[in-house]
Amino acid sequence: MDKNSPDRLSFTFQMTISDYRRMMYFNSFARQRRQTIFLFIAWVISLCVILLEHFAIIAPLEKVTHGCLMLVSALAPFLVLTAEFAVWRFKHNSPKELSAQRTVTLTEDGVEQTRDDRKGTGFEKWSDFDCVYEGATLLIFYRSAKQLTLLP
Repeated sequence: MDKNSPDRLSFTFQMTISDYRRMMYFNSFARQRRQTIFLFIAWVISLCVILLEHFAIIAPLEKVTHGCLMLVSALAPFLVLTAEFAVWRFKHNSPKELSAQRTVTLTEDGVEQTRDDRKGTGFEKWSDFDCVYEGATLLIFYRSAKQLTLLP
């Protein structure tokens, strides 16, 4: 069977920090576009209401309402910082991950993965994946929340 036949598609690439960042942001925010939009709108509204209260433009809020708004307005930046920290940690702790030449081959039976810096081949059957997400610039194959295959 050919490397790229109708039954087999192979992709060779090196993962970049940009790929990893897109994957982290996709995993945190963009599984469904409406989730991202909802989070952004909730953050903007909560921040605006907190600022309006702070500058005495509106009446003081109830403590519970104020606390919830503070939580939402602090949570979105925290999620962004968490994703950025994961990218920084990956860049500094996993330089071999970035320099490795990867080949991902999609077949009727599943996904085969090889790397030039490792011996052997990894293979996952399609049934091993929980879901596959297609982004604008990458495919993410989820085996679990912490195990995935990235295909730019």
